[in-house]
Amino acid sequence: MNFSKSTPKKGKYSSNWMRHLSYGIQLMATIAVGLYIGYKADQLFKISFPLLVWLLPTILLVYMLIKLVKEFSKNTKKQDGNAKDGKIN
Repeated sequence: MNFSKSTPKKGKYSSNWMRHLSYGIQLMATIAVGLYIGYKADQLFKISFPLLVWLLPTILLVYMLIKLVKEFSKNTKKQDGNAKDGKIN
């Protein structure tokens, strides 16, 4: 009988869910901050139509999506390069 505590195996996918979770939280926080700043800016400039409430979060969301695509494509290229060399993380 083996009574030793087994530790979970840490492979290359063990931290992927944490990285994706952090990107999701970052997207939600960006949208929330954009909405708040847009709402306060609309009040400050006394705009009757909620223009900045719509515009600012949209611009920030597009920026964040472009940033995420670049980050994921960079990681994919790095993983493809390692696979071609015969190295596995």
